Amino acid sequence: MQNILRNVLILVLLTLPFSQMRIVVLHIPIYYPEILIVGALMIYAFLYMDKVTTIYTLPIKITLGIALFLSGAVMSVVVAGMTIEDLGALKSWVILPLVYFIMTAQTFRKKSTREAALVCWYVGVVFVTVISLLPLPFIRETYDGRLSSYFPSPNHFAMFLEPGLLIGVYLIVSYVRNKQMAFIAGATTLVIFSAIVRTESSGALISAVIGIIFFISVLYVPRRIMIRISIFVVLSTVSYLSLFMLGPEPARLESGEVRTSVASRMMIWNASIRMIKNHPFFGVGLRGFEQEYLSLQSEFPPYLEWAVPHPHNLVLALWLQTGISGLLGFVLIVGYLSRKLWRRLLYDKERVNMLESALFLSLLLVFLTHGLVDTPFFKNDLSLQFFAVSGLALASLLSDKGYGKRNV
Repeated sequence: MQNILRNVLILVLLTLPFSQMRIVVLHIPIYYPEILIVGALMIYAFLYMDKVTTIYTLPIKITLGIALFLSGAVMSVVVAGMTIEDLGALKSWVILPLVYFIMTAQTFRKKSTREAALVCWYVGVVFVTVISLLPLPFIRETYDGRLSSYFPSPNHFAMFLEPGLLIGVYLIVSYVRNKQMAFIAGATTLVIFSAIVRTESSGALISAVIGIIFFISVLYVPRRIMIRISIFVVLSTVSYLSLFMLGPEPARLESGEVRTSVASRMMIWNASIRMIKNHPFFGVGLRGFEQEYLSLQSEFPPYLEWAVPHPHNLVLALWLQTGISGLLGFVLIVGYLSRKLWRRLLYDKERVNMLESALFLSLLLVFLTHGLVDTPFFKNDLSLQFFAVSGLALASLLSDKGYGKRNV
């Protein structure tokens, strides 16, 4: 039964391409990956009652982060009015991804299991990439030629592809001594990269390149040089942003006279900051952003975009959609994982652990970097992708730690 549980959890990643497809049970939509998560939860409960599984004590910061994130999302939904749509979003964007996170961290303690999960995830992304590059009737492009496949937008499609690109680079390095496997991984990784280029998502392309450079650098560049380069990049970025914000350009972008994606985002961010001032503790609900955004139009120049379900920034989205509690919980989870992965990368000389740490850190970096200009969360597949990375990373960390456990 435990092997069945692991296989079902792995299959969740293989069904990520079908996250938009659903069945309806008692008027409740359940998406394909969620069916497997619910099934895995039932198996897990059976094993618990049969006293044949093992419960591991999660680190206190992870437990607290989960509690804060979940309670923040619930309170935001309650305060916003708790519609059927809000409850559906709570199920698909928060509760079931968290359940998957916890079960993955508990179950994927073996390196072979995590490897199988990553390969299945990669195969799913490659499958979607290949069919998206074919002239099939359900594959769409926007009016300006950007590839969106069967996803709601090119940006959404690009965010779906990003983890696959990093996993592909990881597989190339892992199979470096197996020329045939390395060639297959390299060829399919290039196909994924070409699809990201076709989406013309600058945020995805820049984030992916940063993630790949980081992954290769932490493995092959000496630590002292890597730290110096990181300090230089951070200082340069902060200096550039400071000079940009102090110059005349922000005022031009906010006025509406410049019609670019950057100007549009500046408008959305300004409206989002105003929403935070109006709803500082609990936010506007998981699905309340667009309504609040439109209600604030009279206080700003005419919007360049009207259909905006998310604020195009991860921090603003978390604050507005899960409240300050949810934002703090998210920071706790990401902060704990990033710190532990970085320390293991620095001090653990075992090649397998270094590769895993580099991969999970790179995936988190891509997620956070893209989150500066978009919202790589609060969609069925994207929320699940983040918590899949987090669960695999936590399982990897706890596999060689002496955390408490109890047989039940």
